[in-house]
Amino acid sequence: MSAPRLAAAAAVDEHRLNDAWPLYPSVPGKRRSRTAWDVGAQHCIAWRRWGQRVRRQTLIWWNGARRGASSTLLLLLLLLLAATGWLGLYGVIRAPPYRSASLSVAPAPPANSVPLATRHPRLVPPPPLHPGSPEHEESDPAYRREAVRRAFAHAWHGYKSFAWGHDELRPLNRTHNDWMNGIALTMIDALDTLYLMGMMDEFAAARDYLASGQHSFAKPQGKEVSVFEVNIRAMGGLMSAYHLSGDRVFLHKAEELGHLLYGAFHQRQPPAMPHRFCWFIRPPHLPRGALSQCQSGKVAFLSECGSLQLELRALAAATDDPLLQQLGVRADQVLRGIANQAPSDGMPSNLLMVDDGSSTVDGEKSGGRVINWGGTGDSYYEYVIKSYVQSRRTSSFWKYHTERVMDGLQYTVLRQGVLVPQEVPRRRRSRDRPHLLDDDEEDRTPANVSWPVRFSADTEIDSVEHLACFLPSLLVLAAPHQGGTLHRTHPRTQRYLQLGDELARLCYEMYRLNGGLAGENVIVVVDRNRTIQSPYADRPVVFIARDVSTYAQRPELLEALFYLWRATHNPKYREWGWRIFRAMESLTRVDTGGYVSCEDPEYGCRQPVDQMQSFFLAETLKYAYLLFTDDDVVDVLGSDWVLNTEGHPLRVSPS
Repeated sequence: MSAPRLAAAAAVDEHRLNDAWPLYPSVPGKRRSRTAWDVGAQHCIAWRRWGQRVRRQTLIWWNGARRGASSTLLLLLLLLLAATGWLGLYGVIRAPPYRSASLSVAPAPPANSVPLATRHPRLVPPPPLHPGSPEHEESDPAYRREAVRRAFAHAWHGYKSFAWGHDELRPLNRTHNDWMNGIALTMIDALDTLYLMGMMDEFAAARDYLASGQHSFAKPQGKEVSVFEVNIRAMGGLMSAYHLSGDRVFLHKAEELGHLLYGAFHQRQPPAMPHRFCWFIRPPHLPRGALSQCQSGKVAFLSECGSLQLELRALAAATDDPLLQQLGVRADQVLRGIANQAPSDGMPSNLLMVDDGSSTVDGEKSGGRVINWGGTGDSYYEYVIKSYVQSRRTSSFWKYHTERVMDGLQYTVLRQGVLVPQEVPRRRRSRDRPHLLDDDEEDRTPANVSWPVRFSADTEIDSVEHLACFLPSLLVLAAPHQGGTLHRTHPRTQRYLQLGDELARLCYEMYRLNGGLAGENVIVVVDRNRTIQSPYADRPVVFIARDVSTYAQRPELLEALFYLWRATHNPKYREWGWRIFRAMESLTRVDTGGYVSCEDPEYGCRQPVDQMQSFFLAETLKYAYLLFTDDDVVDVLGSDWVLNTEGHPLRVSPS
């Protein structure tokens, strides 16, 4: 190859390198750098340039040979150098170049990027489930269910290979993160999903690990543990596995955890709120014992105090331990106390004084309120309604408070408008994101929508968090039931299902806005000077704008679509869920196992976050799977099951 052709080839490779998909995060606070290039491409360019320099030197030396040097010696030297250049040009496929002072190498990666030795994982879409399958087969629920099951198996493979016994997988580094004291959080959180998907060998392996002496909730140097998080994820996961399988190993582990959680209520008599954080410690002088040290500040979050009850009631009903039965009663007292103190609209402040549960906005007993059905408030309302479900809809107390919070949602929190879907620019319609953009005409036409606003003191904020996208599921559960199932013809049921559809449509637009991956929240922009044809003439035109763009693998919309499908059997809910799943598969799947979050999902997952959340297996993939199952698989509209806020099915006690 001539020197000009070598230069042209190097230029082409460098152009390709500059356009390469940046697989790893750049330095926070700086522009996305190109130091996170494909390592093989760097090596290839370095070797091409080295071969190019060798050939240029060869030409110079050959000209000198014509001026009197020994032609035989120079010819041998020419052949040797040419062979070296040829190997440098093509040998990179067999072995990477060594580092030397004379070798042109790429710049060092940024400090927070994935280490060079572990840069092999790539974000790649999965291979076809059934290669060459006709389009009608892909619309079959069994096909889609199997696709979700395969995705879960891929995520589980990554966890089992690189993070077994630890809290979470870091799929790009192929290592783990023990942010929850190293209690095998992902394993426990995923138990019931394994069982529901029929992955019994993997379920048995997890069961054997928990039954062995390798697992313990307490550690010699315990880390801070959120009482709320460990309850909904670990306690919920263990009780669900026990209710599904009947294996008492899971009940014994739940009892072990319950004794540690009792410390959060120790010396916290009503109306005081439980402690927010605990340290589960195994002292050296007590090799078979454990201590629970707990504390909290002046203020507690509504969702944290109000989301302990379903799991601890289930534990109390299953155990013979009087201390744990008392724990269930104490948790129930906390939720009842908050509900009784709430204003007439049923909505307490998201910030509560720890000593008595009164509402606050600034840590003082001011009487003001912060209201948000998203973060720090969401699961309180969920547990009020699900406490009614857990009572088999027989408790007059929980029925009253369910109706009260639903009235507050309808008449105080929700706003209505006509959404004008935004046309996604052509530059985003690439091969990396075909699934959500190839939507139907209905998704591109104006639609009636509802959204929850937030209140901070007297200020109303039109910002919608993805966390609030689960609200349609509450509307389905709060609707009137008759004969042990949903009373579909009741006027209030019709009203709730309409609101649920409008909420889901706005949340689905969060995915369309980014071409596949929803951000954490959006701003709803209201144009009151513009009207559009709508069944509701008094509704203003609205559109949504990005606010916080991080994609965090959240399950809330898939949860809502699952409940809406079970309530209506409208096929659009399954279609929306399938598109969301396909986009997630195409953009966040790591080939060596697991899935990532994304810092900026607007143009795909260009800044992956090296974390696979435990709730991705416990909720996101579970709801995607249940969306394509028959109605008798975890019948949430009946009277036998209630799902906690982490998606764990708990059997409703007969009493």
